[in-house]
Amino acid sequence: MESQRLLDATSPWGVRNYWKTNAMGSLTPAAIEAFDEVFMSAKSPGSQVQLEHLHGALHRTPPGVNAASFAGAKYNLLVNAKWTDPARDAENVRWARDGFALLQPHLSSGAYANYLVQEPRERVRQAYGAEIYDRLVALKDRYDPTNVFRLNQNIEPSMAER
Repeated sequence: MESQRLLDATSPWGVRNYWKTNAMGSLTPAAIEAFDEVFMSAKSPGSQVQLEHLHGALHRTPPGVNAASFAGAKYNLLVNAKWTDPARDAENVRWARDGFALLQPHLSSGAYANYLVQEPRERVRQAYGAEIYDRLVALKDRYDPTNVFRLNQNIEPSMAER
């Protein structure tokens, strides 16, 4: 239970969140400058711009073997707006989107699928990579063709594309 409470202090019940994510290959001086600019322009005190170091088994596994596709990226970027007042939804969502756009030139391919929220199918496909995504769709077609299990980071069955 303790591990489930680790983020309670920074993410208490009722906090509104909107985030954008993508893999990042390296930290160049220009990327660090953009990172700082995004962080310093946050609209709410709890907002975050974080880099998660990708290492270990993720990089020892050949590309295409599992669903995580970071194509050799060293980091996962997360621009996370956090706020409490619903009247500030638009400005905080805009901050996350604009910050992500500013960092876009420094990003690589792939993304952590659990962080994808309200993304169009093509963005989900890009995050996994076409080959992995197509394999996941084939699994979905076989085991969940009517998309019963869709209240998650969804892979839609191919029937949904028609």
